[in-house]
Amino acid sequence: MKAKRFILPFVAVLGVSLFSASGTYAAENVSHTTGVEVSTQPSVEEYDGNGNLIKSYSQEEIEKIFLNKPVNTGDKVNASGGVSAQATSTYKSIPTTIKDNVNVKGGAYFPNPGYVLIDPIGKVPHIIIRAYNSSGKVSETHLKNFYGSVSVPYTNLARGKSYRFNLANGSPSSGAIYLDFVQVGYNYN
Repeated sequence: MKAKRFILPFVAVLGVSLFSASGTYAAENVSHTTGVEVSTQPSVEEYDGNGNLIKSYSQEEIEKIFLNKPVNTGDKVNASGGVSAQATSTYKSIPTTIKDNVNVKGGAYFPNPGYVLIDPIGKVPHIIIRAYNSSGKVSETHLKNFYGSVSVPYTNLARGKSYRFNLANGSPSSGAIYLDFVQVGYNYN
């Protein structure tokens, strides 16, 4: 009787450790045999209107644009994510679902934009923010593998012009992207 009390827990622990070890090996083996490396780190890349890579954000730059805090209604956020009055006007959307792509405020133009803030519900595998002026697409920002609010700066766009923004699902096979809201700060000083 005493032997059963000691042997059963030992056998259970041994069995769990054997199954865990084989599962780990199988996962490692698959990644080595496929040769595909999947990154789970957030990444941000900025492209010009022609699709040429302008900039890959460093980890330090990524940490500056990820807010990691709730944004209160009426808060104006500066281009690096802090609350600010530099953008004298803001537009804030209702909750939005992106299956393919969505125009912010139905394609309305925003004069002198300072930032586009997106507040997703859950993890976002890949979202693309496209900026257009009256001549066409001028910028495309790809954000991958992130949770929480992100304030993407647009202070580098030419001043004295108006821009519209389009949000696209960069990984439609991963399902829809759900956003609590999108906020655009414009009339940026």
